[in-house]
Formats: sequence, C-alpha cells, structure tokens
Amino acid sequence: MSKESAKSAMLNKSRSIVVIIVILISFSTLLGQNKNCDFFVEGTVYDLNTGEPLPYATVTIKDTQKGTVADEQGYFLIKNLCEEEFDLVISHVGYKTLIHHHDAYHEKPDIYLAAESEYLKGVTVEGQKNVGAYQTQTVEIVDKSVIENSVGTTLGKISSSLPGVSMISTGTNIAKPMIHGLYGNRILILNNGVRHAFQNWGKDHAPEIDLSVVDKITVVKGASSVRYGSEAMGGVILIESDQPELHEKLKGEVTLKGETNGKGYGGELSLSSGGHRLAANISGNYYRRGDMNSPDYNLTNSGMEEIGGKAMIRYHKERFDVNGIVSYVDQKAGIVKGSVVGNLEDLQNAMENEPPEGTTDFSYDINTPRQEGNHLLTKIQASQNFSDNLITGFYSYQLNKRKEFDIRRGTNNDIPSIDLELNTHQVEVNLMHEKIIGLEGNVGMQWIYQDNNNLEGTNTTPFVPNYQNTSFGFYMTESKSFENNSMFEFGLRYDYSFLSVLGRDFNQNIFSGDLELNNFSLNVGYQKDIENFSIKINAGTAWRPPNVAELYSFGKHQTSVITYGLLRYTLDENFFPVTENVLDPADKNIGAEKAYTFNTSLRYAIKNWKIDLNLFANYITDYIYEKPAGITETVRGAFPIYIYSRTDAIIPGINGRANVDFGNFGYSSIRFDYTYGQNLDDGSAFIDIPPFRLNFSYNKEIDDVWIFNKITSSIELEHVFRQNNAPRTITPQEFIDAENNNTDIFNGDFSIFDFKDAPKAYTLLNFDVLATIKSQFFIRFSVENIMNTDYRIYTDRIRYYADEPGVNFKASVNYRF
Repeated sequence: MSKESAKSAMLNKSRSIVVIIVILISFSTLLGQNKNCDFFVEGTVYDLNTGEPLPYATVTIKDTQKGTVADEQGYFLIKNLCEEEFDLVISHVGYKTLIHHHDAYHEKPDIYLAAESEYLKGVTVEGQKNVGAYQTQTVEIVDKSVIENSVGTTLGKISSSLPGVSMISTGTNIAKPMIHGLYGNRILILNNGVRHAFQNWGKDHAPEIDLSVVDKITVVKGASSVRYGSEAMGGVILIESDQPELHEKLKGEVTLKGETNGKGYGGELSLSSGGHRLAANISGNYYRRGDMNSPDYNLTNSGMEEIGGKAMIRYHKERFDVNGIVSYVDQKAGIVKGSVVGNLEDLQNAMENEPPEGTTDFSYDINTPRQEGNHLLTKIQASQNFSDNLITGFYSYQLNKRKEFDIRRGTNNDIPSIDLELNTHQVEVNLMHEKIIGLEGNVGMQWIYQDNNNLEGTNTTPFVPNYQNTSFGFYMTESKSFENNSMFEFGLRYDYSFLSVLGRDFNQNIFSGDLELNNFSLNVGYQKDIENFSIKINAGTAWRPPNVAELYSFGKHQTSVITYGLLRYTLDENFFPVTENVLDPADKNIGAEKAYTFNTSLRYAIKNWKIDLNLFANYITDYIYEKPAGITETVRGAFPIYIYSRTDAIIPGINGRANVDFGNFGYSSIRFDYTYGQNLDDGSAFIDIPPFRLNFSYNKEIDDVWIFNKITSSIELEHVFRQNNAPRTITPQEFIDAENNNTDIFNGDFSIFDFKDAPKAYTLLNFDVLATIKSQFFIRFSVENIMNTDYRIYTDRIRYYADEPGVNFKASVNYRF
C-alpha cells in the first residue's frame, strides 16, 4: 500500500469515527428524555480511626427530607430518588459531619467519619460503576498498605503481591508486571484511564509510573481485549489516583521515607481542596538510592533516582463533569556493571563466578550501563449524564523520552546508544447506557496515534526504526442479571492497526515497511452466586499486532544481549542468524498473534474463611518470543544472541488464596501460583515462565497502645521453588569448546535452550508494622529479606550475573493535615 492510499484510507476511517461519535451522542440524548424516580444510593459508614463499621449514622440528601439511619453494620440505603446526582450529608454524635457529592454512575461509597477530637476530616472512597465490563473475570486489588510501603520499588514488584501476578525484570530498578505468564505488549496498563504509552518492548523497559501518586491498583486477570483493545490479551492493570473531592477544605500529606540497602531517601507532598463546583489536588515526589548490596557483595551501579509530580482539577455542575490531569516523572536507573563483559571467556566467568566483574564500593553514582527516561501525561475528560445513561469522552497526549547508555569506548561512553522520543495521542468515547431489553453495558470507540523517532547523535545504527502507528477500535460490552443470583456477560470488538516504519540497515541504507492488520475479539462470561459459593466462567478470543521491536530490532541492547527482530534475519544451514537484509512482512507472512483464553474463578466463604481459586488456560497461535540463538564476539565484547521467533503456545495454570479471620487474634492468608508454558511446535519449555511459589502471611491489629490509636503488624514467609519446567542449558563454555573442536553444538536439535540453569529454590521472610497516632501521624517500619538470603529470580535477566539484594530496613513517616 502506498503512503498516499494509506493516508486516504485513514481519512475515510477517521470520518467513520466522527459519524459513530455523533450517533452515540444522539442515542444517549434520546435515551435521556425519560424521567423516573427509581434511583438509589447505598453505602457503608466507618470510623476513620479504627476502620470499623460505625452504626446508626444519619444519612440524608441535602436540601430534601429524604434520608435514613445506618444499621448496626454501618450500612445504609435510600431508595426512590428522582435525581441521579446529589449531595449526601453524613453525621453522627461525636463525629464531624461530612458532605459527599454522589451520582448513580459510581459504586456504593465507603464513608469514613472522623471523631470530633481528631484533627482530620472524614473521607469518602468510591469507584466508577462497572456494568458490562469484566464482571465475570477475576479481579484483584493491591492492598493499600502495599502501595503505601512502596519505598523505592516498582509497579512490577507491587503487582506481584497478588495471586497469578509476577514480574519480569532486569535488576532491582527495571521490572514490568506479568499476568498468567504473559507480559509486555500482552498486558495493558491504564494510568488514570489512559493507555500508558512507553517503549513497551524488551524485558528491560519498565513503565515510567510514579507510584507516589497512585492510590489504587486493580488487576483484571485474563483477556480484556474487548473493552480495552489488543494489548489486553493477558490482562489489565488499572492505576488510579484519588479524584479531587468537592466540598473539601484544604488538606494535605507530607511523607519522609528511607531504606538501609542502597541508603535510599526521599519524600512526598500532596495538597487538595474543593469547593461547590471546583476542586483540585497537586502532589510531588523525589527519591534517590545508591548501590544496593547482595548478602555477599555490592551490586555496583544499581542505584536509581526519581522525581515526579501530578496535578488534577475537576469542575462539576449538575449532570456534567470536566476533569483534567497533568503528570510527569523523570527516572534514572543503573544496571549492574558486571552484566557487561569483553569476550567469551569473560562471559563464562561472569556467569560462574562471584562477585561480578567490576564490583566496587558503595556509591550514589549511576554510570553506564544505565537508562534515563521521562514521561509526560496530559488528559482532559468530560462526562454528561442523561437520565440513566452516562457518556464520557477524553483526549490525552503523552510524551515519552528514553535514553540508554552502554559501556562504550572513548567519548561515546557519555553518548546514549539509544535515544527515542514517543508522542502518543488518544481519543476515547464511551456510552454507559440504561437497560435495554434487560441488557446494560457500554458501547464506544478508541483512537490512538503514535509517532516514535530516533534522535540524532547516538553514533550507532538505530536499534528500532522510526515508526508511526495508527489504531482504532469499536466495542460493545453487555450484561444481563437474572433473579436467581446469576449474570451473563458478552462483548464484541473490532480493531484496526496500521504500522509504517522508516529506518536504516547495517550499511546505513534507508528501508521502509508497512503492516496493516485488523481483527475481531469476542468475550462471553457467566457468574452464579449460591449462598456461600460463587463461580465465574469467562472465555474469549484476543489478538495483538507484533510490536516494532519484535519485527525490526537490530543489534546490542542493554544487559549484554544482541537481539534481531523477525524481519532482520534469516537462518543459515546451521540455524545461525544472517542479518544482511531487511525483509518485507510478506516474506515471513507476518500476521497477528491470536489467543483463545479460558478463566474460571471459584470463591467459597463461610464464617471466618474465604477461599479463592482461579484456573486459566491461554492457547496462542503465532506466539512471538525471544529465543537464544548462540553467542558472538564483536568489537564491543562477547554477547548472547537472541532472535524473535514464532510458534504456537499453550500457557495454563492455577492460583489461589485462602484467608482466615481469627477475630481478636488477627488474620492470615495463604496463596499459591503455578504457571506452565510449552512450545507446541517442539515440546520445549519457554524461558520466562515464573516458577511455583507459596506465600503465607499473618496480620494482627492492636488498638490503643501507649500514644498509638492502632498498631498493625504483619509477617510474610514466601517460598519460591526451582523452575523444573525449564529448557535445556548450553553454557558459554560449551560454545567455546564447540568452536575449538569445530563441532556442531546443536547437532540437529534447534529447540529452545538457556545459557544457564534455573536458579535454586529460596525462602524469604519479611516484616511490616504500621503505627497510627490520632489518624494524623502514620509511622511505618519494615524489613525485607530478614534472613539475608542469597537468591536469584528466574525471570530476572540479571540472574545470569548477580544475586538479588540482601536484608533491607525501610522506614517512613506520614503526616496528614
């Protein structure tokens, strides 16, 4: 397809998008003509200090005679309301009165009232109402205490506290979430409703997320492509910040935090205020950490530094909301120096010997190899209520900049080897409609345009070419509830994707290429509640187009690896990659990766027990993965070679959790995760499938101890087994011997192999305690890896060269005013 015809096709499709938007608005306006008085509001009132339900609070609708009194469990329900939005007034003897603005399109609010003796005011917690979208899928929410204790950590590590979620990483600073064995472009990250756009390729690119401004992390496990698009094949991670609250006097928080391993330190500040129609909040964060230490040696060049900020504003009038957000984060992350070597013998020594080559004493300096990235997100969103319908639309712009510095000779050491700038525009319109023939749900559209460019001055051949990517999708998700406590859900989506690249090959000749794909996605689900038992069954199809790195990556990337994309190599008679030419997508019949997914979630709750079990299976055709292909020596050193390859794959598994409440004696939790992955073409195992793990935790709360209103403590024991479902191993020494003896190391076996055996099993012990003073001061102390265990994580690429960090003491002080 020529550039002119492609642009013409995109113009026609853009016109179609406008027509769809007009139809949606017209449809919602027509539906909004009806007026009824069947709205209601329900929620629960709690004591802010103790977190316990507050019985017999008075809840009224402001400026009306309608209201009720909460029951002994703090629950309230007000029916037969004629307006879909209103101000709730919540009061109780001995507590400060709270006013909360509520509408029918948010979930039932949790109201926390502050005692008159407390300095703080009450707060309200609520989420967007969810109909016709992932209700039959397994949804997990990261515990608030885990987010608050995220001192110097990553989104990948925080998310891995949930069953079925792990991480793939390159050292302590660079990690991305993995859900049911899938990661990268198969996991969608939504940052305050916006698809987080970054260089989401490779194992050493983490999302630039400032966790200090995150208040809630929700993980939807299983394919969610119908609602969110092609990158949601394995699941979705929803990152949310608290929205500015109306009717709220100026309040804020100051947090100081630090850790011993790496001598990290930093702080956060946030302010918020709200009037009758206008509300806003603002926050900022800074954190710095030097080299971390394993139990036996310093992890040289493992430091990090981060600075970020966020501002949000909200304007509201009856049935109409406008929200705006601007966030920025700048991150610098070092990679362990010992991961870069000079020749084959050094590579073998680096994988066998400790400490890593180049290990020095502690330093805050972040030298090469390192990454520098910053991310700007802006979003403007408007929503309009029409009777029992809500139409929402937003536009967002993101600017992502990434520089990667390798160990290079001479003055090139100070010049980035990769310097990328990604601009992303996104438009989304969604209509949440009232019941039509018993169905309620969402219909909408999404449009995304990306422009990614290599900036000049790297003195290298670009690792990936410049590209432009345009995609749009139309979707509908509907659900129907039945009187027997069951619900049926289904969804359908159409997506179109067009990728156009322009780059230079090894000889600096210009090449170009286009890839146009489209596909339908389908999802069906069923939920049934029977007394103490509930079951969710969900099945569907999902797809995604190959990303630019899977197609066109060429050359050395960080952590001493050379990578070739599908269109940058052919294989010779010895199955070694030949990289002289750039291929056309038609040469390798490049198409979409397609998945057929099945998830079943079971829950049993009785008295003080709650048991959750999740079984899943992903069958994926044309599954794209990185495959070791050998070792080569260049002027920059000896490096393992990886090539992107395709196969059919099956990735099933099971995970679960059991919680038991001992009343005054605390509560405990046991969870487990097992994932299995197999290459169906040759029966071999994939490298990056997480091993089986078990986790036990015990939590205890004590009220009124000395000056503390509450002390909450927890202890956690986690055991990670050795990955026995690992591919065969061919070490660098075996490559050296084969070269010296002029023998064929593969001997006709071209199945997946690894350069080093899977690491041994390990056990970690962690501790955390939080003390509260008048709901105003929060003092936290925690210890990670109490036993100072030496261990390596199977899904961490640094495992080839170094151990993970040893014992780490963390502390933070939070003051709210």
